[in-house]
Amino acid sequence: MNEPARKLGKYTIEGPLGKGSWASTYRASDGSKAVALKILPRAPVSPEALDKMRQNASALARVRHPALANFVELIVTEKAVGVAYELVEGDSLASRLKNDRRPDLRQTWDIVRQLLEGLDTAHGKGVYHGDIKPSNIFLDPHNRVKVTDLGLRVLAPESAGDPAYMAPEQFGDIPGEARTDLYQVGALVYHLASGKLPFTGTREEVIHRVLQERPSDPSTFAPKLAWQLDWVIQRALSKDPMDRFGSARELLDGLRLGLQDSIGSPLAVPAPSAPAPAPAPAPAPKATPAAAPKPAPLPAPAAKPAPEAKPAPAAAAKAAPKVELTLEARPDKPAPEPKPSLAEKAKLIAQPSAPPSTAPASTRMRVLFVDDDERILNGLRTLFRNDYDVAVAGSGEEALALLRKQAAPIVVSDQRMPGMTGVELLREVRKHWPHSVRLLLTGYSDLAAMVGSINEGEVFRFVKKPWDNEEIKATLADAAALASRLAARTPTPDASPRSGSILVIDPSDSLARGLERLVAGEASVKLVANVPEAAKLLQSNEYAAIVADMKAGKEDLVKLFRLVKAKRPETLSILVAEEPDSEIVIELINQAQIYRFLAKPINAKDLRTHVSEALRHHAAYKQQRGGSNLAQDVGALPGRLVPSSA
Repeated sequence: MNEPARKLGKYTIEGPLGKGSWASTYRASDGSKAVALKILPRAPVSPEALDKMRQNASALARVRHPALANFVELIVTEKAVGVAYELVEGDSLASRLKNDRRPDLRQTWDIVRQLLEGLDTAHGKGVYHGDIKPSNIFLDPHNRVKVTDLGLRVLAPESAGDPAYMAPEQFGDIPGEARTDLYQVGALVYHLASGKLPFTGTREEVIHRVLQERPSDPSTFAPKLAWQLDWVIQRALSKDPMDRFGSARELLDGLRLGLQDSIGSPLAVPAPSAPAPAPAPAPAPKATPAAAPKPAPLPAPAAKPAPEAKPAPAAAAKAAPKVELTLEARPDKPAPEPKPSLAEKAKLIAQPSAPPSTAPASTRMRVLFVDDDERILNGLRTLFRNDYDVAVAGSGEEALALLRKQAAPIVVSDQRMPGMTGVELLREVRKHWPHSVRLLLTGYSDLAAMVGSINEGEVFRFVKKPWDNEEIKATLADAAALASRLAARTPTPDASPRSGSILVIDPSDSLARGLERLVAGEASVKLVANVPEAAKLLQSNEYAAIVADMKAGKEDLVKLFRLVKAKRPETLSILVAEEPDSEIVIELINQAQIYRFLAKPINAKDLRTHVSEALRHHAAYKQQRGGSNLAQDVGALPGRLVPSSA
């Protein structure tokens, strides 16, 4: 384009910074501060694109993160459109790659971590990038990242952009969004980790391949890369946006696991460095999960790191007071055996020893892994073949055929598979092999699957892909210990009498009134309005089931359910929620093993069925009370001791 006038709006242009295919960038100043000014001719910009950019400007102005170059303002004249944003020092990642300074895997993690943390902040404000590529990522001498051109894709012509980094939907009429950015990050990590682009060729060839082909695994070009990293990158590069990661934070977690598996040592999320000086104050990056405040200690299974803390002074002032919960173990129930920590269990499993690797498979516990991705099955087989008799199946139908020939005490199934889903498979396993220990393996924050896994498959744990090797080993060790206890037990006939009391936690009385009608003559119903009142009653009263509305406070309910699982394993928990939180559901599966989850509006027939089953299981527990470790079995896997009629 022609050299622009020496001024645009209030800015005096001082010199060029760079020239792209559709705009040029200049150093400019308004007399008090220097900015980067991106300028393009007005004529090619459609009125719709300009209106969209004006609408986006207010949101862009609110996005502040140390890894993002701050938007300053939009300038529109008769001849030109200009976007002023923070002047970034340092060199671009593109120039480093051009000069053969490709970062190693640890440096790649540091760059991508900052990039995704910045995108997570932008996506939270409804702002998307749409043009993530090395030339838009700058690094200062301390390797602090600054991403430029955030939100400017709307001004670019359709022919603009590097097709090697563009998502399939960007070649059609579908507007870009968060998952488009995540595709582009996947392409970037592919390039940095392997030294190759996902697709190469002429522009037309690359576009065709982006739309039609699956790229080679990055480990094809860099054999030191672990299969988990291949899996994470390939998922980020899925053709269908819905098959990609759901958020920048989820992709960040996956890349950490995949990269550390490739490096062979942990990759912590370090405290952020002080941000480089910027025209506008920028808050420190969000606290990482490892640094987030932890809930008060509870005598329940070890919790996952608490979610990141989000400063909200106004909300904090209105928050309910902290709830301290304690429950004493009942004297007539055997005390749980002390459990080793997660690290201790993983260490024990990881220790090399002759017996696991030399003993015949027939002497080891059988574990069936089900997944339609052969790489995942190969990874699981490699990870567990020395400790278990490992069987694998590529579909639910194949898994059932294997189980009919030889039962497996532990079944681990992926959720999203063609034909039969994981929940459908585990439901069949529960029906025909009720004492199996069932785990749902999935890389998707799929709430429907989580709910189904509780209500239909009664899973023991929810394992997210990609996984931490030590954590999944410890989880399998827990499952194996439980499977051994269940196998040694004589099946108990159905305890047809259904008796006991139901504790309802609900700020209103609607749940209690409905339950009183549904279980009339079968059980008594006690209503409390909040969690502290429930904890007080549980100290001195025995309840067959707790039915709680999420409105009573999700954090307090998570604490209570975890505590009940540890101290009152004979009491089964049923959660009711209107707008369920997938992370909370995962936590309740993995740490509190809630019995059922019901979404509003509640079907009265379903509620009665689930409550009646809980009463039956409680009656079975009372019949067998005093049996060795029975309480632990009931608490760890509710409903497994008595075959269900459901």
